[in-house]
Amino acid sequence: MPENKTYDTIELKVEPAGTIEKPWPDCDRCIILINGKDILDIVKDAELPHFKNEPDLSEDGAGDYIHMMPTELYEDLIEAEKSNGEEIAHVLCCTCDEVGCSSARIRVFKTDDSIIWNDFRTIRDWDFGLSYEFEINQYREFLNQVKKYAIKLEQLKNKK
Repeated sequence: MPENKTYDTIELKVEPAGTIEKPWPDCDRCIILINGKDILDIVKDAELPHFKNEPDLSEDGAGDYIHMMPTELYEDLIEAEKSNGEEIAHVLCCTCDEVGCSSARIRVFKTDDSIIWNDFRTIRDWDFGLSYEFEINQYREFLNQVKKYAIKLEQLKNKK
């Protein structure tokens, strides 16, 4: 790690199945914490000024997403990293539980010692100007945790 380099932090917190009331099958959800702040709050704060400037939109709609299921999140992040910015990764999905309906998405870039998330956007394609750089080992630990929950979820599905 280069001296004097300050990286953003990324952590995983899991919202266990059964904790949210939604009209679809409930399962563990991945709460991404960047610098200790829930990504849902980060996106809401970034969207709010855009919602305020649009007369046809209610401010209540800012940040109207839910956390992703582990399998979808892991697969998106891995594919986006492999593409080095060509493919997007969804980090939040629509409240209907479909990433294609409405979602928050990013581009992932890899350097020798870090992973960069930038180009945060939603269905309205507003550019939020957000960018985060994570130390590669911490990011790998984060991905391993997401993968662990994705495997757990797949094992539970296969038992049914």
